[in-house]
Amino acid sequence: MKTIYTSLLSVLTITLLLTACETSKNPTSENTELSEASKRRPGSTTPTPTPTPTPTTSTALARGIRLDPAYFYSSHPGQSVTQIALDVVTTIKAAGGNQLYLYAYNTIYGAWYPTQYEQTTTEAGYGKLNIFNAVTAEAKKQGLKVVAVVPLNNFKSVWDNNSSWRVKKAGNIDYIPFSGIYLLSASVLDYQNWYKGFIDDLVARNPNIDAIEVVEPTLDYNWDKIPDQNPAALAAFSSKYPSALVGSQSWLDFRAAEFLNLIALFNQQVHKNLKQSYLVQTWTIQSNGSLMPNSTIKNSSGFDFAGVATLQNESKTDNLVTELIWQQWFSQYGTSVFNPSWISTIGASYKNTLTTVGANSTLHIHVEISTFSGAHNTTSPTDLEFEQTLQYAKSVGLGISVYDYNQIKTRNAFSYLSSWQ
Repeated sequence: MKTIYTSLLSVLTITLLLTACETSKNPTSENTELSEASKRRPGSTTPTPTPTPTPTTSTALARGIRLDPAYFYSSHPGQSVTQIALDVVTTIKAAGGNQLYLYAYNTIYGAWYPTQYEQTTTEAGYGKLNIFNAVTAEAKKQGLKVVAVVPLNNFKSVWDNNSSWRVKKAGNIDYIPFSGIYLLSASVLDYQNWYKGFIDDLVARNPNIDAIEVVEPTLDYNWDKIPDQNPAALAAFSSKYPSALVGSQSWLDFRAAEFLNLIALFNQQVHKNLKQSYLVQTWTIQSNGSLMPNSTIKNSSGFDFAGVATLQNESKTDNLVTELIWQQWFSQYGTSVFNPSWISTIGASYKNTLTTVGANSTLHIHVEISTFSGAHNTTSPTDLEFEQTLQYAKSVGLGISVYDYNQIKTRNAFSYLSSWQ
C-alpha cells in the first residue's frame, strides 16, 4: 500500500464542482467585508480578535456532520445565505447532530468568508457573501458547535507566490504528487509564520467558531520516502544527522518529526486564540481488516498518529478524528471482513491502540455514506448499511463524524441518523 487513502472530498472534485457552478454565482452588492478601522491592528487588514472564553466541553458525545459550501450552488440554487444557513442547520439538528464540521477554506478557490489576509483569496460567490458566517451564526443560535475545517500545508495561492516554500524532491524540484495538490514545507520558517497569521485571521473574522480542524495533513502521498527535500529541510537534517543519508531511517524519523512540529504549531496557535484543535486523518487498513502499524504509516507517509495523539500542553491535539470507512477498504481488497459490523471491531482497536501509547486527544470515528472505487470494485453503501454503520460506530463509545451533508440530503437519508443518537 503506497498511499493514505483520502476519503474526504478531493481537491479535483471541488475544482470540477466549482468550475461547473461558476456561471451560477450571483454575488449581490451586499458588503460583507470587515471595514471598521477600530477593529483592525495598526498597519494590518486583519481585525483584532475579541478574546472569548475557552468553549465549555459538553458531556454529550460529538455527533458531527461535515458541510462543504461548494455544494450549495447545486443543492440550494437561488437561495440567500441566510435561507441556506437556516435550512442546513435546522436539518442537521433535527437529525441529532450537535456540531458542524464547516469547511472554511478551499485549497484552490480560497476562503468561504471575506478576508484580506496576505496571500489568500476569497471564493468568488458564496465566499464573498460570507456563507461561512451565516451558517456559523445559525448554528450557534440553535446550540450547535462549529468546527472550522482548513488545510495545514496545501494552499495554491501561497504555493504560487513562494517557490522557496514548496515541498521539494531532490535537486530542489517541486514535489507535486497529484494535480490540485500544492504542498508547503513544514521546515520553512516563513511559511510557519504565514500560517500562524492565517489562523489568527480566521478567528478574528469568525470569532464565534468553537474549534479549528486541519483536514488530512499529508507529506508523502506516494509513500516513496522522497519528500521533503526543501533546502531548509535538508539543512536542518544535515545539522541533526551529519552523516545520515536521505532515505535512511534517520531521514524518515526527521521528516516525521518536522511534520509533527507543524501540527504542534497549528495546535499552539489555535489555543492562543482560545479555541479547540481538531485533526482528521485516514488510518490505512490492511487486507485482513486490522490497523496498519503506526510505524509503517509514519515511515512511509511522514504522518505519526501516536505522535499527534500524545502531544502535550499547548501543543496538544484536543480532538483526533480518524477515518475508518468499511466500504473504502472493501472496494480496495474485496475482503468479507469489511462490512458495517467491522466498525465496532476496528473502532475498539483504534481506541485501544492510542490509549496504550498515552493519547491525550479526545478520539472520534469518521464514517461516510460515500461511494468508493478501488482495485477490487466500486462500493456504495445501501441505506440499510449506512444505518448499520452508524449503529456500530455508536457502539464504540466515541464521537462520530459523518461525511457529508450533501450526500445525505441527495439520498434523503437523514432519517437513518437516528441510529447514532
